Amino acid sequence: MKTIPSGLLTHLQGRSHTVAFGVLVQRADGVQLRLAGGDDDITLSGVPINGSATGSLTYLAAPGLTVSSIRSTEGWEVDNLEGTLLEGGVVTRADVLRGLWDGAAWTLFRYNWASPGDGVEVIKCGWIANIRIKTGGFDIEFRDLKQPVQAEHAVVTQTDCRNELGDSRCGVNLATYTHTGAVTSAASAQVFTDTSRTQTGDYFGNGYVTWLTGPNAGITVKVKSYDGGTDTFTLVRAMLSPIGVGDTYSAVRGCRKRRTEDCVAVFSNVLNFDGEPDKAKVNDIVAGVEP
Repeated sequence: MKTIPSGLLTHLQGRSHTVAFGVLVQRADGVQLRLAGGDDDITLSGVPINGSATGSLTYLAAPGLTVSSIRSTEGWEVDNLEGTLLEGGVVTRADVLRGLWDGAAWTLFRYNWASPGDGVEVIKCGWIANIRIKTGGFDIEFRDLKQPVQAEHAVVTQTDCRNELGDSRCGVNLATYTHTGAVTSAASAQVFTDTSRTQTGDYFGNGYVTWLTGPNAGITVKVKSYDGGTDTFTLVRAMLSPIGVGDTYSAVRGCRKRRTEDCVAVFSNVLNFDGEPDKAKVNDIVAGVEP
């Protein structure tokens, strides 16, 4: 059940209203965008984000926020909102292209701009998705908390492991398999070499690199392949900014999610393997009867 602070409720029950909308958006790294729908910047407390109430924060009237056609439906139908953000301030084109705003949490609320101490009423909350770049700004889809019910959650047979290396179901301690280094040469924004590496084979293949310094600092990207003979990393995608000699990084060993070659031989973790490599392939099943 939703509750409205008593001060704000009293105001809403009156005949004259000075109510505006505000939004708090927070990235995974903690960077926040705070916008107010009133004419002036305003300081508010208690706006929740990711399940926790925030302290005293300032919300900006410029570029501001305009809200229209808010709809809430009964049942499990998802009520997604769309909005436009202007480029500038903490929302930069470079950060959007790097994916830093993907999946950011958001809370839409309303408040009494003439008496901010009345509290805030949460209207909706959820996550950001489908950011589309346009001239001077970005079109954004604000997905609400019911979005996961649209996804398929059925378990299907597969030969490789469903878990991610180091997650709660896998249980492998990544500290043992995390290494730091620095770039000694870069063939492109997608391929770089660190000649100080001592790992062999495809050690980092399907793992992750997180940039610690340089123009890509803070960005994590998956490793497509690693050549232990030449100490060369190939990333799944090119970085937005060039990779430079001396840029430092943290790299986590990869797992190709195979039972024998990886879970048994490398990580000794077969009890947590979550796949069905011994099942017959779908095209070998005859008349719908499993062998």
